[in-house]
Amino acid sequence: SDLLASELHDEPLLSLARNISQGASSLNSRIDELLDLARGEVGMLQLKLEPVDLLQLLRETGDSMRPLASSRGQSLTLDLPPSLPPVRADAARVQQVITNLLGNAFKFTPVAGSITLRAKEKDAALVVEVRDTGPGMSKEEQKRLFEPYRRLHREPSGGLGLGLALCKTLVELHGGQIWVRSNVGRGSTFGFSLPLEAADEQAVESEKPTKLWKVLIIEDDQEIVSFVSVAFQMRWPEAQLISSSLGEEGLELVETENPDLVILDLGLPDTSGFEVLRQIRLFSSVPVVILTVRADEADMVKGLEWGADDYVVKPFRQLELLARLKVQLRKQIPPGEEAPIICGSLRLDPSTYQLTYGGKEISLTIVEGRIMQYLMQNAGHVITHSRLAEAVWEEDHPGAVDSLRVYIRYLREKLEEDPSHPQLILTKVGIGYLLAKSV
Repeated sequence: SDLLASELHDEPLLSLARNISQGASSLNSRIDELLDLARGEVGMLQLKLEPVDLLQLLRETGDSMRPLASSRGQSLTLDLPPSLPPVRADAARVQQVITNLLGNAFKFTPVAGSITLRAKEKDAALVVEVRDTGPGMSKEEQKRLFEPYRRLHREPSGGLGLGLALCKTLVELHGGQIWVRSNVGRGSTFGFSLPLEAADEQAVESEKPTKLWKVLIIEDDQEIVSFVSVAFQMRWPEAQLISSSLGEEGLELVETENPDLVILDLGLPDTSGFEVLRQIRLFSSVPVVILTVRADEADMVKGLEWGADDYVVKPFRQLELLARLKVQLRKQIPPGEEAPIICGSLRLDPSTYQLTYGGKEISLTIVEGRIMQYLMQNAGHVITHSRLAEAVWEEDHPGAVDSLRVYIRYLREKLEEDPSHPQLILTKVGIGYLLAKSV
């Protein structure tokens, strides 16, 4: 189209050629976003980490985007400190995140509106925020804002809704977090953090397993098996993966192969996944993670009651699945000499998740233990659903609130005199949970 434009002199045809060129460029950009998102989902998106002067990067990015703001009748302000420490990051990818967030702010901010780009050092991380004076958004709209293909109803046409999802993937690969704060009619603030320590090893090289993990996948959908296998082996390439499409054969493999982890689908062709789980628990304590399309709470509760260690609902994000599998694999590492956590009459051994309460020994599952550990470490403070989910699974996800509700119910049944009227683990409706300090 560029070559065509150079040969044309008729204004209508020139306009058409320019439109074709812009459309092709936009399409290429969307394809690149889609490919990057797919690579990130399976752990194949690699970062080129090096010391980065974030302050200089922010100034350059802001200055390059000022003309766009001016052309839209908006103002762009850089509210930056005199200095910031260097951070190990992929400069091009961080700039991609900043550009995406600024572009998003331009898109929703009206004429004569303002956008502010600011940064600071906080809690061993560098924090970058983009604040706008746009229409803002409701809490409901914010819940799934960072999921792929999610676009606001008032969003101008064009785009696939991948930009914010890709930002989330890139930030998490750096070991950081991304968030939004917004109220209807009061604008929005998008922010992300980059840890000052080295980024997660998965971004640079595959994480070396503490031992040679052996993982069994009992799943009849071969696309899912391949999907999980690729994701797992990108993270732990030395691990051994074995699979079976049948429940009966899977049971035999649990007994003969002695895997470190079992990923079990509930919808098997020859028998119920629940029955396979029940049979496994007759002879093995191997961690079992259920992978299924069944999203209702009743199935979740049944799976956990029958001995599952965790529950992942399809469709799922690879990062979510890997975080949950990593939690379960830690069970297989010999316990260290971690000091017990003591909170009033509660005493928790963080290496075994053995809890003592009022002189009574209580065994917790690893997920229950991680929930209890975080609540005890923050006793007397309200912990939001997202913070608790990140502490337990290392990532918040759409089903976190339902999952936490089930595990909190189990903890109350083990700890409370009257679980229906809890005095120890309190619910803060719509926010999260609080462990009473006077226990």
